[in-house]
Amino acid sequence: FPVTIKPRSKKTKDWAKACINYYTNYRYSDGTNLRSSRFNKKVNYDLYNGKVHYNDVERICDPLGVETKQWADKFQHYDVISEPIRLLIGEESKRPDNSIVLGESSEDLSRKQEAAKASAIRMIEEEIARELEAQGQQMDPNNLPEPLKKLKKYDSYTTPDAIESKANKLLKREKRRLNTKEMFSRGWKDALIAGEEIYCIDEVSGEPVVRRCNPLNTYALMEPDTLYWDEADMILEEGYKSIGFVIDQYHDYLTPDNIEFLEKGYKYQYSQYGTPKFSTDEYLQAIGETRNLIDIADTRPGFGGMFDTDGNVRVIRLVWKSRRKVGKLKYYDEQGEPQETWLDELYKADISKGEEIEWLWINEYWEGTKIANDIFVKMQPRPIQFRRMSNPSRCKSGYVGTQYMTGVGKAMSLMDRIKPYQYLYNIYMYRLELLFAKNKGVIGELDLAKVPDGWEIDKWMHYAEVHGCSIVTGK
Repeated sequence: FPVTIKPRSKKTKDWAKACINYYTNYRYSDGTNLRSSRFNKKVNYDLYNGKVHYNDVERICDPLGVETKQWADKFQHYDVISEPIRLLIGEESKRPDNSIVLGESSEDLSRKQEAAKASAIRMIEEEIARELEAQGQQMDPNNLPEPLKKLKKYDSYTTPDAIESKANKLLKREKRRLNTKEMFSRGWKDALIAGEEIYCIDEVSGEPVVRRCNPLNTYALMEPDTLYWDEADMILEEGYKSIGFVIDQYHDYLTPDNIEFLEKGYKYQYSQYGTPKFSTDEYLQAIGETRNLIDIADTRPGFGGMFDTDGNVRVIRLVWKSRRKVGKLKYYDEQGEPQETWLDELYKADISKGEEIEWLWINEYWEGTKIANDIFVKMQPRPIQFRRMSNPSRCKSGYVGTQYMTGVGKAMSLMDRIKPYQYLYNIYMYRLELLFAKNKGVIGELDLAKVPDGWEIDKWMHYAEVHGCSIVTGK
Protein backbone atom coordinates (compact mmCIF):
# COMPACT_ATOMS: atom_id res chain seq x y z
CA PHE A 1 0.00 0.00 0.00
CA PRO A 2 1.37 3.49 -0.83
CA VAL A 3 2.65 5.38 2.21
CA THR A 4 0.22 8.11 3.27
CA ILE A 5 2.47 9.86 5.81
CA LYS A 6 4.14 12.18 3.35
CA PRO A 7 4.02 15.91 2.57
CA ARG A 8 1.31 17.22 0.27
CA SER A 9 3.93 18.02 -2.37
CA LYS A 10 4.77 14.31 -2.69
CA LYS A 11 1.18 13.17 -3.03
CA THR A 12 1.25 13.19 -6.79
CA LYS A 13 -1.20 11.80 -9.33
CA ASP A 14 0.85 8.61 -9.51
CA TRP A 15 0.53 8.24 -5.73
CA ALA A 16 -3.26 8.70 -5.92
CA LYS A 17 -3.49 6.18 -8.78
CA ALA A 18 -1.54 3.64 -6.71
CA CYS A 19 -3.96 4.13 -3.79
CA ILE A 20 -6.98 3.64 -6.06
CA ASN A 21 -5.54 0.51 -7.68
CA TYR A 22 -4.64 -0.94 -4.28
CA TYR A 23 -8.07 -0.39 -2.73
CA THR A 24 -9.82 -1.66 -5.86
CA ASN A 25 -8.91 -5.20 -4.78
CA TYR A 26 -11.08 -4.81 -1.69
CA ARG A 27 -14.25 -4.92 -3.77
CA TYR A 28 -13.97 -8.71 -3.42
CA SER A 29 -14.36 -8.36 0.34
CA ASP A 30 -17.23 -7.22 2.56
CA GLY A 31 -14.76 -5.10 4.55
CA THR A 32 -16.32 -5.76 7.95
CA ASN A 33 -17.64 -8.70 9.94
CA LEU A 34 -20.98 -6.98 10.40
CA ARG A 35 -22.14 -6.78 6.78
CA SER A 36 -23.97 -9.68 5.23
CA SER A 37 -22.30 -11.09 2.14
CA ARG A 38 -22.89 -9.59 -1.26
CA PHE A 39 -24.26 -12.91 -2.48
CA ASN A 40 -26.82 -13.02 0.34
CA LYS A 41 -28.01 -9.51 -0.52
CA LYS A 42 -28.21 -10.47 -4.20
CA VAL A 43 -30.38 -13.48 -3.29
CA ASN A 44 -32.67 -11.22 -1.24
CA TYR A 45 -33.13 -8.69 -4.02
CA ASP A 46 -33.78 -11.45 -6.56
CA LEU A 47 -36.32 -13.12 -4.29
CA TYR A 48 -38.15 -9.81 -3.82
CA ASN A 49 -38.25 -9.51 -7.61
CA GLY A 50 -39.64 -13.03 -8.02
CA LYS A 51 -36.45 -14.95 -8.84
CA VAL A 52 -35.57 -17.99 -6.71
CA HIS A 53 -32.01 -19.23 -6.26
CA TYR A 54 -32.61 -22.98 -6.46
CA ASN A 55 -29.52 -23.87 -4.48
CA ASP A 56 -31.32 -22.64 -1.36
CA VAL A 57 -34.09 -25.24 -1.72
CA GLU A 58 -32.31 -28.02 -3.62
CA ARG A 59 -31.56 -30.01 -0.46
CA ILE A 60 -35.28 -30.43 0.24
CA CYS A 61 -36.65 -30.67 -3.29
CA ASP A 62 -33.96 -33.06 -4.53
CA PRO A 63 -32.33 -34.56 -1.42
CA LEU A 64 -30.60 -37.39 -3.33
CA GLY A 65 -29.40 -35.18 -6.16
CA VAL A 66 -30.64 -37.59 -8.83
CA GLU A 67 -32.93 -35.31 -10.81
CA THR A 68 -30.05 -33.06 -11.96
CA LYS A 69 -32.04 -29.83 -11.68
CA GLN A 70 -35.02 -31.19 -13.65
CA TRP A 71 -37.19 -30.42 -10.66
CA ALA A 72 -36.33 -26.73 -10.99
CA ASP A 73 -38.36 -26.53 -14.22
CA LYS A 74 -41.45 -27.52 -12.25
CA PHE A 75 -40.71 -25.34 -9.21
CA GLN A 76 -43.11 -22.36 -9.20
CA HIS A 77 -42.56 -19.24 -7.06
CA TYR A 78 -45.64 -18.00 -5.18
CA ASP A 79 -44.88 -14.52 -3.89
CA VAL A 80 -45.98 -14.00 -0.29
CA ILE A 81 -42.84 -12.26 0.95
CA SER A 82 -43.08 -8.91 -0.82
CA GLU A 83 -46.41 -7.92 0.72
CA PRO A 84 -45.14 -7.06 4.25
CA ILE A 85 -42.13 -5.25 2.75
CA ARG A 86 -44.30 -3.21 0.39
CA LEU A 87 -46.62 -2.45 3.30
CA LEU A 88 -43.76 -1.03 5.38
CA ILE A 89 -42.49 0.96 2.40
CA GLY A 90 -45.96 2.45 1.99
CA GLU A 91 -46.21 3.25 5.70
CA GLU A 92 -42.83 4.97 5.62
CA SER A 93 -43.86 7.06 2.61
CA LYS A 94 -46.81 8.43 4.61
CA ARG A 95 -44.62 9.75 7.41
CA PRO A 96 -44.14 13.53 7.27
CA ASP A 97 -40.70 14.98 6.64
CA ASN A 98 -40.39 17.40 9.54
CA SER A 99 -36.63 17.92 9.54
CA ILE A 100 -35.68 21.49 10.44
CA VAL A 101 -32.55 23.47 11.31
CA LEU A 102 -32.10 24.66 14.90
CA GLY A 103 -29.31 26.53 16.64
CA GLU A 104 -27.62 24.35 19.21
CA SER A 105 -27.16 26.96 21.95
CA SER A 106 -27.68 30.61 22.84
CA GLU A 107 -23.92 31.10 22.57
CA ASP A 108 -24.46 31.50 18.84
CA LEU A 109 -25.55 35.06 19.55
CA SER A 110 -23.05 37.83 19.17
CA ARG A 111 -22.99 40.06 22.25
CA LYS A 112 -21.86 43.03 20.21
CA GLN A 113 -24.73 42.56 17.77
CA GLU A 114 -27.21 42.26 20.60
CA ALA A 115 -25.86 45.38 22.29
CA ALA A 116 -25.88 47.33 19.01
CA LYS A 117 -29.42 46.23 18.22
CA ALA A 118 -30.71 47.10 21.70
CA SER A 119 -29.03 50.50 21.52
CA ALA A 120 -30.53 51.26 18.10
CA ILE A 121 -34.03 50.28 19.21
CA ARG A 122 -33.71 52.37 22.34
CA MET A 123 -32.62 55.43 20.35
CA ILE A 124 -35.57 55.04 17.94
CA GLU A 125 -38.01 54.71 20.84
CA GLU A 126 -36.62 57.88 22.43
CA GLU A 127 -36.84 59.78 19.15
CA ILE A 128 -40.47 58.75 18.65
CA ALA A 129 -41.28 59.65 22.25
CA ARG A 130 -39.77 63.14 21.80
CA GLU A 131 -41.72 63.67 18.60
CA LEU A 132 -44.99 62.69 20.29
CA GLU A 133 -44.20 64.91 23.27
CA ALA A 134 -43.64 67.88 20.95
CA GLN A 135 -47.11 67.25 19.57
CA GLY A 136 -48.56 67.15 23.07
CA GLN A 137 -49.07 63.40 22.98
CA GLN A 138 -47.75 60.51 25.01
CA MET A 139 -46.68 57.05 23.86
CA ASP A 140 -49.33 54.47 24.61
CA PRO A 141 -47.67 51.04 25.15
CA ASN A 142 -50.89 49.38 24.04
CA ASN A 143 -51.18 51.44 20.86
CA LEU A 144 -47.70 51.90 19.42
CA PRO A 145 -47.10 53.62 16.09
CA GLU A 146 -46.91 51.27 13.12
CA PRO A 147 -43.13 51.70 12.50
CA LEU A 148 -42.42 50.93 16.14
CA LYS A 149 -44.67 47.85 16.00
CA LYS A 150 -42.59 46.48 13.13
CA LEU A 151 -39.41 47.28 15.02
CA LYS A 152 -40.69 45.51 18.14
CA LYS A 153 -41.63 42.51 16.02
CA TYR A 154 -38.12 42.42 14.55
CA ASP A 155 -36.68 42.73 18.06
CA SER A 156 -38.45 39.50 19.03
CA TYR A 157 -36.26 37.62 16.52
CA THR A 158 -32.72 36.92 17.61
CA THR A 159 -29.80 36.54 15.25
CA PRO A 160 -29.89 32.69 15.26
CA ASP A 161 -33.62 32.83 14.44
CA ALA A 162 -32.82 34.71 11.25
CA ILE A 163 -30.07 32.22 10.41
CA GLU A 164 -32.37 29.29 11.12
CA SER A 165 -35.08 30.79 8.93
CA LYS A 166 -32.66 31.16 6.03
CA ALA A 167 -31.22 27.67 6.57
CA ASN A 168 -34.68 26.10 6.66
CA LYS A 169 -35.58 27.79 3.38
CA LEU A 170 -32.40 26.43 1.81
CA LEU A 171 -33.08 22.98 3.25
CA LYS A 172 -36.62 22.97 1.86
CA ARG A 173 -35.39 23.99 -1.58
CA GLU A 174 -32.63 21.34 -1.64
CA LYS A 175 -34.97 18.57 -0.49
CA ARG A 176 -37.32 19.46 -3.32
CA ARG A 177 -34.48 19.64 -5.87
CA LEU A 178 -32.92 16.35 -4.81
CA ASN A 179 -36.27 14.59 -4.26
CA THR A 180 -35.07 13.32 -0.90
CA LYS A 181 -38.46 11.87 0.01
CA GLU A 182 -38.27 9.27 -2.75
CA MET A 183 -34.54 8.72 -2.22
CA PHE A 184 -34.95 7.94 1.49
CA SER A 185 -37.90 5.68 0.66
CA ARG A 186 -35.64 3.65 -1.63
CA GLY A 187 -33.03 3.57 1.12
CA TRP A 188 -35.64 2.22 3.52
CA LYS A 189 -36.36 -0.49 0.98
CA ASP A 190 -32.64 -1.37 0.98
CA ALA A 191 -32.77 -1.63 4.76
CA LEU A 192 -35.71 -4.05 4.62
CA ILE A 193 -34.17 -6.25 1.92
CA ALA A 194 -30.38 -5.97 2.36
CA GLY A 195 -30.15 -4.96 6.03
CA GLU A 196 -28.29 -1.71 5.30
CA GLU A 197 -28.78 1.67 3.68
CA ILE A 198 -26.07 3.99 2.36
CA TYR A 199 -26.07 7.59 1.09
CA CYS A 200 -23.36 9.79 -0.37
CA ILE A 201 -23.04 13.54 0.17
CA ASP A 202 -20.96 15.04 -2.61
CA GLU A 203 -20.33 18.14 -4.66
CA VAL A 204 -20.75 18.03 -8.44
CA SER A 205 -19.99 21.11 -10.54
CA GLY A 206 -20.36 23.35 -7.50
CA GLU A 207 -23.73 21.89 -6.45
CA PRO A 208 -24.38 19.83 -3.32
CA VAL A 209 -25.61 16.35 -4.17
CA VAL A 210 -27.10 13.63 -1.97
CA ARG A 211 -27.70 10.25 -3.55
CA ARG A 212 -28.52 6.69 -2.54
CA CYS A 213 -25.79 4.07 -2.98
CA ASN A 214 -26.44 0.52 -4.16
CA PRO A 215 -25.56 -1.87 -1.28
CA LEU A 216 -24.57 -4.55 -3.82
CA ASN A 217 -21.85 -2.40 -5.40
CA THR A 218 -20.59 -0.42 -2.39
CA TYR A 219 -17.73 -1.67 -0.23
CA ALA A 220 -15.99 -0.33 2.86
CA LEU A 221 -13.14 -0.91 5.29
CA MET A 222 -14.11 0.12 8.79
CA GLU A 223 -13.71 -0.74 12.43
CA PRO A 224 -14.76 -4.33 13.22
CA ASP A 225 -17.52 -3.28 15.64
CA THR A 226 -18.85 -0.09 14.08
CA LEU A 227 -22.16 0.11 12.28
CA TYR A 228 -21.64 3.45 10.59
CA TRP A 229 -19.93 4.40 7.36
CA ASP A 230 -19.12 8.05 8.01
CA GLU A 231 -15.63 7.36 9.39
CA ALA A 232 -14.66 4.28 7.36
CA ASP A 233 -11.03 4.00 6.26
CA MET A 234 -12.12 3.32 2.68
CA ILE A 235 -15.36 3.40 0.73
CA LEU A 236 -15.56 2.14 -2.85
CA GLU A 237 -18.42 2.23 -5.35
CA GLU A 238 -18.29 0.25 -8.57
CA GLY A 239 -20.76 0.10 -11.40
CA TYR A 240 -21.39 0.57 -15.10
CA LYS A 241 -22.49 4.08 -16.07
CA SER A 242 -23.64 5.52 -19.37
CA ILE A 243 -21.22 7.68 -21.32
CA GLY A 244 -23.54 10.67 -20.98
CA PHE A 245 -23.69 10.28 -17.19
CA VAL A 246 -19.90 10.09 -16.92
CA ILE A 247 -19.45 13.26 -18.95
CA ASP A 248 -22.10 15.04 -16.86
CA GLN A 249 -20.33 14.09 -13.64
CA TYR A 250 -16.70 14.59 -14.64
CA HIS A 251 -16.63 17.02 -17.57
CA ASP A 252 -14.49 19.37 -15.45
CA TYR A 253 -11.75 16.72 -15.27
CA LEU A 254 -11.99 14.78 -18.55
CA THR A 255 -9.67 15.72 -21.39
CA PRO A 256 -10.72 15.70 -25.05
CA ASP A 257 -8.71 12.47 -25.48
CA ASN A 258 -10.62 10.88 -22.60
CA ILE A 259 -13.97 11.75 -24.15
CA GLU A 260 -12.80 10.50 -27.55
CA PHE A 261 -11.83 7.19 -25.97
CA LEU A 262 -15.25 6.85 -24.34
CA GLU A 263 -16.95 7.62 -27.64
CA LYS A 264 -14.83 5.20 -29.71
CA GLY A 265 -14.30 2.54 -27.10
CA TYR A 266 -17.49 0.67 -27.89
CA LYS A 267 -19.84 0.03 -30.77
CA TYR A 268 -23.05 -1.86 -31.39
CA GLN A 269 -23.50 -4.86 -33.64
CA TYR A 270 -26.96 -6.05 -34.55
CA SER A 271 -28.08 -9.63 -34.37
CA GLN A 272 -30.43 -11.24 -36.84
CA TYR A 273 -33.37 -10.00 -34.77
CA GLY A 274 -32.18 -6.39 -34.80
CA THR A 275 -31.29 -6.36 -31.09
CA PRO A 276 -28.18 -4.30 -30.27
CA LYS A 277 -25.35 -6.43 -28.90
CA PHE A 278 -21.98 -5.26 -27.66
CA SER A 279 -18.70 -6.75 -28.72
CA THR A 280 -15.00 -5.88 -28.60
CA ASP A 281 -13.76 -4.03 -31.66
CA GLU A 282 -10.38 -3.23 -33.18
CA TYR A 283 -10.08 -0.08 -31.11
CA LEU A 284 -10.13 -2.01 -27.83
CA GLN A 285 -7.74 -4.61 -29.22
CA ALA A 286 -5.32 -1.88 -30.22
CA ILE A 287 -5.03 -0.74 -26.61
CA GLY A 288 -4.66 -4.27 -25.28
CA GLU A 289 -8.21 -4.82 -24.00
CA THR A 290 -9.04 -8.25 -25.44
CA ARG A 291 -10.90 -9.91 -22.57
CA ASN A 292 -14.42 -11.15 -23.07
CA LEU A 293 -16.91 -8.65 -21.74
CA ILE A 294 -19.34 -10.28 -19.34
CA ASP A 295 -22.33 -9.25 -17.29
CA ILE A 296 -22.19 -9.54 -13.53
CA ALA A 297 -23.06 -13.06 -12.36
CA ASP A 298 -25.04 -14.02 -9.28
CA THR A 299 -21.99 -15.36 -7.45
CA ARG A 300 -19.39 -12.93 -8.78
CA PRO A 301 -18.57 -9.99 -6.46
CA GLY A 302 -16.84 -7.92 -9.15
CA PHE A 303 -17.35 -6.81 -12.72
CA GLY A 304 -16.11 -7.80 -16.14
CA GLY A 305 -14.45 -5.64 -18.76
CA MET A 306 -14.29 -1.91 -19.31
CA PHE A 307 -17.73 -1.85 -20.96
CA ASP A 308 -20.81 -3.94 -20.36
CA THR A 309 -23.07 -5.48 -22.99
CA ASP A 310 -25.00 -2.22 -23.39
CA GLY A 311 -21.93 -0.04 -23.94
CA ASN A 312 -21.85 1.46 -20.43
CA VAL A 313 -18.39 2.13 -19.03
CA ARG A 314 -17.10 0.77 -15.72
CA VAL A 315 -16.63 3.48 -13.06
CA ILE A 316 -14.91 2.96 -9.71
CA ARG A 317 -15.24 5.79 -7.22
CA LEU A 318 -13.04 5.71 -4.13
CA VAL A 319 -12.82 7.70 -0.91
CA TRP A 320 -10.00 6.84 1.50
CA LYS A 321 -8.25 8.13 4.58
CA SER A 322 -4.81 9.62 4.13
CA ARG A 323 -2.62 11.59 6.54
CA ARG A 324 -2.00 15.33 6.56
CA LYS A 325 0.76 17.22 8.31
CA VAL A 326 -0.45 20.24 10.28
CA GLY A 327 1.13 22.58 12.80
CA LYS A 328 -0.27 23.62 16.15
CA LEU A 329 0.97 27.21 16.44
CA LYS A 330 1.42 28.85 19.84
CA TYR A 331 1.77 32.64 19.81
CA TYR A 332 0.96 35.77 21.82
CA ASP A 333 -1.65 38.33 20.82
CA GLU A 334 -1.47 42.11 21.15
CA GLN A 335 -2.46 41.91 24.82
CA GLY A 336 0.28 39.40 25.49
CA GLU A 337 -2.17 36.54 26.00
CA PRO A 338 -1.12 33.07 24.72
CA GLN A 339 -3.16 31.82 21.77
CA GLU A 340 -3.26 28.65 19.65
CA THR A 341 -4.26 27.99 16.05
CA TRP A 342 -3.81 25.32 13.37
CA LEU A 343 -1.69 25.99 10.31
CA ASP A 344 -0.68 24.27 7.09
CA GLU A 345 2.58 22.35 6.76
CA LEU A 346 4.13 25.14 4.66
CA TYR A 347 4.01 27.71 7.45
CA LYS A 348 7.33 28.83 8.91
CA ALA A 349 7.36 29.88 12.55
CA ASP A 350 8.71 33.34 13.44
CA ILE A 351 10.86 32.57 16.46
CA SER A 352 11.57 36.27 17.03
CA LYS A 353 7.90 36.76 17.87
CA GLY A 354 7.85 33.83 20.25
CA GLU A 355 5.99 31.52 17.91
CA GLU A 356 6.24 27.78 18.51
CA ILE A 357 4.91 25.00 16.27
CA GLU A 358 4.11 21.42 17.22
CA TRP A 359 3.84 19.26 14.10
CA LEU A 360 1.16 16.54 14.02
CA TRP A 361 -0.26 14.06 11.53
CA ILE A 362 -4.05 14.02 11.27
CA ASN A 363 -6.52 12.17 9.07
CA GLU A 364 -7.65 13.63 5.78
CA TYR A 365 -10.05 12.10 3.25
CA TRP A 366 -8.98 11.86 -0.37
CA GLU A 367 -11.12 10.94 -3.35
CA GLY A 368 -10.55 9.66 -6.85
CA THR A 369 -12.44 8.03 -9.71
CA LYS A 370 -11.22 5.37 -12.13
CA ILE A 371 -13.05 5.20 -15.46
CA ALA A 372 -12.50 2.14 -17.67
CA ASN A 373 -8.93 0.91 -17.08
CA ASP A 374 -6.69 3.95 -17.10
CA ILE A 375 -8.71 7.17 -16.89
CA PHE A 376 -8.19 8.67 -13.43
CA VAL A 377 -10.04 11.87 -12.55
CA LYS A 378 -10.91 14.00 -9.53
CA MET A 379 -7.91 12.81 -7.49
CA GLN A 380 -7.78 15.31 -4.65
CA PRO A 381 -8.48 15.86 -0.97
CA ARG A 382 -12.19 16.00 -0.25
CA PRO A 383 -13.25 19.67 -0.42
CA ILE A 384 -15.28 19.33 2.79
CA GLN A 385 -13.86 17.18 5.58
CA PHE A 386 -16.72 17.57 8.13
CA ARG A 387 -14.20 18.03 10.97
CA ARG A 388 -14.79 18.41 14.67
CA MET A 389 -13.67 21.56 16.44
CA SER A 390 -12.51 19.62 19.50
CA ASN A 391 -10.49 17.02 17.54
CA PRO A 392 -9.03 18.16 14.19
CA SER A 393 -8.17 14.58 13.23
CA ARG A 394 -11.80 13.42 13.37
CA CYS A 395 -13.32 13.88 9.94
CA LYS A 396 -16.19 12.40 7.96
CA SER A 397 -16.08 10.64 4.62
CA GLY A 398 -19.19 12.22 3.13
CA TYR A 399 -20.95 8.84 3.22
CA VAL A 400 -23.76 8.11 5.66
CA GLY A 401 -24.83 4.51 6.18
CA THR A 402 -25.48 1.80 8.70
CA GLN A 403 -25.98 -1.94 9.10
CA TYR A 404 -29.13 -3.09 10.86
CA MET A 405 -28.13 -5.63 13.47
CA THR A 406 -28.64 -6.51 17.14
CA GLY A 407 -25.32 -6.23 18.93
CA VAL A 408 -23.45 -9.28 17.62
CA GLY A 409 -23.28 -11.26 14.42
CA LYS A 410 -23.96 -10.07 10.91
CA ALA A 411 -26.63 -7.63 9.86
CA MET A 412 -29.99 -9.26 9.26
CA SER A 413 -32.78 -7.66 7.29
CA LEU A 414 -36.50 -8.29 7.42
CA MET A 415 -36.08 -10.28 4.21
CA ASP A 416 -33.51 -12.53 5.91
CA ARG A 417 -35.98 -13.24 8.72
CA ILE A 418 -38.98 -14.11 6.55
CA LYS A 419 -37.12 -15.70 3.65
CA PRO A 420 -37.31 -19.24 5.16
CA TYR A 421 -41.11 -18.95 5.32
CA GLN A 422 -41.20 -18.01 1.62
CA TYR A 423 -39.09 -21.06 0.78
CA LEU A 424 -41.29 -23.24 2.97
CA TYR A 425 -44.44 -21.98 1.24
CA ASN A 426 -42.93 -22.63 -2.19
CA ILE A 427 -41.85 -26.13 -1.16
CA TYR A 428 -45.31 -26.96 0.19
CA MET A 429 -46.88 -25.79 -3.05
CA TYR A 430 -44.31 -27.74 -5.07
CA ARG A 431 -45.06 -30.94 -3.14
CA LEU A 432 -48.79 -30.30 -3.48
CA GLU A 433 -48.46 -29.93 -7.24
CA LEU A 434 -46.60 -33.25 -7.38
CA LEU A 435 -49.45 -34.89 -5.44
CA PHE A 436 -51.98 -33.42 -7.87
CA ALA A 437 -49.99 -34.78 -10.79
CA LYS A 438 -49.81 -38.26 -9.25
CA ASN A 439 -53.52 -38.42 -8.40
CA LYS A 440 -55.30 -39.88 -11.48
CA GLY A 441 -58.65 -40.52 -9.81
CA VAL A 442 -60.63 -43.79 -10.49
CA ILE A 443 -59.10 -45.73 -13.41
CA GLY A 444 -61.36 -48.35 -15.03
CA GLU A 445 -60.03 -51.72 -16.15
CA LEU A 446 -60.90 -53.10 -19.62
CA ASP A 447 -60.81 -56.87 -20.25
CA LEU A 448 -59.89 -57.06 -23.94
CA ALA A 449 -60.64 -60.83 -23.98
CA LYS A 450 -64.36 -60.03 -23.83
CA VAL A 451 -64.34 -57.90 -26.99
CA PRO A 452 -66.14 -59.78 -29.82
CA ASP A 453 -64.00 -60.99 -32.68
CA GLY A 454 -63.62 -58.44 -35.46
CA TRP A 455 -64.81 -55.52 -33.32
CA GLU A 456 -62.68 -52.44 -32.74
CA ILE A 457 -62.45 -50.94 -29.26
CA ASP A 458 -64.25 -47.79 -30.43
CA LYS A 459 -67.26 -49.83 -31.69
CA TRP A 460 -67.44 -51.78 -28.47
CA MET A 461 -67.32 -48.57 -26.38
CA HIS A 462 -70.01 -47.05 -28.65
CA TYR A 463 -72.47 -49.86 -27.90
CA ALA A 464 -71.75 -49.62 -24.22
CA GLU A 465 -72.30 -45.83 -24.26
CA VAL A 466 -75.37 -45.70 -26.54
CA HIS A 467 -77.28 -48.88 -25.68
CA GLY A 468 -76.18 -49.22 -22.10
CA CYS A 469 -75.00 -52.78 -22.59
CA SER A 470 -71.66 -54.38 -23.28
CA ILE A 471 -71.57 -57.20 -25.84
CA VAL A 472 -69.05 -59.85 -24.92
CA THR A 473 -67.65 -62.75 -26.87
CA GLY A 474 -69.29 -66.16 -26.52
CA LYS A 475 -66.02 -67.93 -25.91
